[in-house]
Amino acid sequence: MISSKKIYIISVILICIALAFTVWALIMQHEAVNQILSGEHVFSDKHKINYEVTDFYTDYTSSSPVKISLKGDTASSQSRNVSVDGSNITIRGSGTYVLSGKLENGSITVDSADNVPVWLILNSAHISSDTTAAIYVKQAEKVILSTAEDTENTLNDGDNRTDDTITAALYSKDDLTINGKGSLTVKGNYRDGIKCNDDLKITEGTITVIAADDGINANNYIGMLEADINIKSTGDAIKCEYTDDYSKGFAAFEKTTINIETESDGIYASNSLYNYSADVTISKCREGLESAYITINGGNIDIVSYDDGINATGHNSVGFGRMPMHSNNSEITDDDIYLTINDGKIRIETSGDGIDSNGAISVNGGDIEVYGPESNGNSSLDFEYQLKIDGGSLVAAGSSGMAETPAENSTQNTLVFYMDKAYDAGSEIVLTDERGNKIKSASPTKKFDWVCISSADILTNGKYTLTVDGNEAGTAEVTSRITTYGNRGRSFGR
Repeated sequence: MISSKKIYIISVILICIALAFTVWALIMQHEAVNQILSGEHVFSDKHKINYEVTDFYTDYTSSSPVKISLKGDTASSQSRNVSVDGSNITIRGSGTYVLSGKLENGSITVDSADNVPVWLILNSAHISSDTTAAIYVKQAEKVILSTAEDTENTLNDGDNRTDDTITAALYSKDDLTINGKGSLTVKGNYRDGIKCNDDLKITEGTITVIAADDGINANNYIGMLEADINIKSTGDAIKCEYTDDYSKGFAAFEKTTINIETESDGIYASNSLYNYSADVTISKCREGLESAYITINGGNIDIVSYDDGINATGHNSVGFGRMPMHSNNSEITDDDIYLTINDGKIRIETSGDGIDSNGAISVNGGDIEVYGPESNGNSSLDFEYQLKIDGGSLVAAGSSGMAETPAENSTQNTLVFYMDKAYDAGSEIVLTDERGNKIKSASPTKKFDWVCISSADILTNGKYTLTVDGNEAGTAEVTSRITTYGNRGRSFGR
């Protein structure tokens, strides 16, 4: 007969085995997710990002990390690769380094000639510097900056510089990856919050940036995947600029949540901007999304702007050469389409142009709402060549002064209403068919005397009535791809 003591010991062993298996399973599951997410992400023939397994957060304890203890105005470490000079710490070799504690008026410099990445783990680390970056990557094959699970970490710089070329609280001259299971708050008091001269990847983790100038700024490309980003800045919130090479200067966002409040542009990329199922909320900005070419393949995008909501500029304005010239009826090639919307939910409230392209606009899917502008000097829809709608839905309401309408070669029908008066913001518009079925409804957040609605439910030869706050504003029979009710020329205040 087995004694109760033996039963207890066996039970403890079994529980330990079960816990070990659970931990192992969780690690393996996380590694499996990393394997799925890693690999080459192709956005166009010129723009690709290779996410390696090391770009995602993994358990660092098994890698025999070097510990760096931050102790106010100094630090300590047992590694020969780490030198401490007062509050200035320099890392001179590859490896895994765990930083914990608080460093005041000091900095971490990575200066490694090895052809192996340097992995920095912030484990409840708080680093501030009065005269330079809190973390400065001077030289490295690549730096991976991770936040340990369930930790809060901060990087701050001062508004003065001994070297004014180091412009951010987190500054890297080489490739930089930021990931983690904790949080990181970066305050760039001198200029930028995060600056990377090469490739910048951000995966997982929660990052908050407050910056005197740009929030996150990189040269080659910015790739965000499964990250949670919050930015408040005076300059551009997210910026990627490289005008000498078409294969660089692009930004791509996947399965990421981004919240922005800025005095300048929300997201700017000199070459191309790709949104793949990322949720982007820009509560205040000059222009929301701006790039030479913009592709939206999903996600929820909500923009409040005092200039253009979305602006596809074309390469003529960013140094890549001149655009070809077309009329609205000319044949449009893929190179002429600067804004492509394939999917997603887009809502724009603007005082400038709502959706603007210096080339063409192609809408193949998605749910689009544009409210504003109220002034006749701008329009809800603005384009150089044409707006072609082949799918999705569109509701735009704003000033009629410079209003533009979709192209006749669209494959989906559109109704355009020029009102006999201006309606207040908040008025409810409802489009119904002749049987009273609701096709589309909305409550524009800007004053309007012009409404444009496109939907697969608008059928040729059908009759449709638009009401505003329950009162009929117009009835039109669809006889062509673009059916117009009323006359252009009405201005607010007449």
